[in-house]
Amino acid sequence: VDAISSFFVVMIILLSVLLRRRVRLQQKFTLAEQSYARWEPPKVRRRSTSKYVLALPQRAIDKFRSPKGGVEAQVAARLVTAPGLPHGFFSCFLSHVWASGQDQARSLKGLLQRYVKNIAVFLDVDNLEDLARLEEYVSNSSAVIVFLTGHVDDEGVAVSDYMKSNNCLVELRAAAAHARPVILLLETDPTHGGVSLETHTAACPADLLPTVLGAPVVPWHRLKDFQICSMLLLIQQLVTAWGAPGADRTIFIPEDRLRSSPLPQLQTKRSYHLYHSASNPCAAAIAADLEAQFVSPNHSGLRTTAEPEHLRHDACAAFLLYLNAETFAPGARA
Repeated sequence: VDAISSFFVVMIILLSVLLRRRVRLQQKFTLAEQSYARWEPPKVRRRSTSKYVLALPQRAIDKFRSPKGGVEAQVAARLVTAPGLPHGFFSCFLSHVWASGQDQARSLKGLLQRYVKNIAVFLDVDNLEDLARLEEYVSNSSAVIVFLTGHVDDEGVAVSDYMKSNNCLVELRAAAAHARPVILLLETDPTHGGVSLETHTAACPADLLPTVLGAPVVPWHRLKDFQICSMLLLIQQLVTAWGAPGADRTIFIPEDRLRSSPLPQLQTKRSYHLYHSASNPCAAAIAADLEAQFVSPNHSGLRTTAEPEHLRHDACAAFLLYLNAETFAPGARA
């Protein structure tokens, strides 16, 4: 009797441990699915005798966009899922230079796996078994992501590291030979290998120039909120390359704060909200983009000016200053 009782006690303990482990795994998978990119749900039609199409009510849209209380609606949206592939085939191939792109290539693979369900990403440190099979790996991939990085030499001349790498050129030529869609991911941080696209195209071999010039370009940012924007653009290009149904529809990432944050109310007694100098390159374009963002029935609009006489504390609330690599350059470049 004691043996039978001990056996049942042990079995109950084992079952409780297995149950807790299953619950933890289920919670882990649920949290992972909440991070996946999703398609924006289409506007639904309601039965009505009116000739107009009725969209979702505003409170439903607010709930869908809200990071709080709207999790159920976000999870219900259709996940962006990579097509199923047999063993040895990949959803995308990450082509990069070890010297200036290895750290971000690893990070990029993790982000793709975080945001795209079922994606199989080729990364050399994980999947490369034989360097002589590079062309085979590319041909077995549905798309090729070319991570463009470079450096500035001792004479201040920008150099493309990617176009100087023999292995990278082998991968790019394989993509062209096998008609694999190419997506250019351009590093933008000069301290981590960011050089201009013109630097890369100038160093590109003539036979690969049509492939490079015809490929979509996605700027790569490292700050999280801007990086999510880069990931959205990249995922959009990937689903287009895969020929996924509805590839032209908008994609969102639930944790994107820029998507869910409401526009602030612009309240000021001054004549203008923002001043930007006509001599400050790109400031006018940024001001125009901001004006476009605040065009809404719920906002009176953003008022900007470039007239120096308006640069007074009683006329303008803020000064927009755009800084770049040329801002503090010596001589005529400043």
